[in-house]
Amino acid sequence: KSWEGDYVLGNDLDADGNPIKHNFRSYKSIDDYVNDELQFLTNLYDFDPSDTFTTFINKLQGGNFGKRRYAEDRKYIEKVRGVYNSI
Repeated sequence: KSWEGDYVLGNDLDADGNPIKHNFRSYKSIDDYVNDELQFLTNLYDFDPSDTFTTFINKLQGGNFGKRRYAEDRKYIEKVRGVYNSI
């Protein structure tokens, strides 16, 4: 809600898999994106650069101080771990 930059309207899915329109932030540079994402993760999910991968994804799915969930997909951790392990 505090975002004051540009955004684009795109297709997304809600938690039940229904199509919805969603605003996505738009950045002028990769540095702007990274700085915004780091601030977002730090403020809402207790991100710390020294976190292990497992600690990081657990924080994204409720293992943070506020018990916030980054994704509604209950298999999010499993899916992210699969992508991470494939790299």
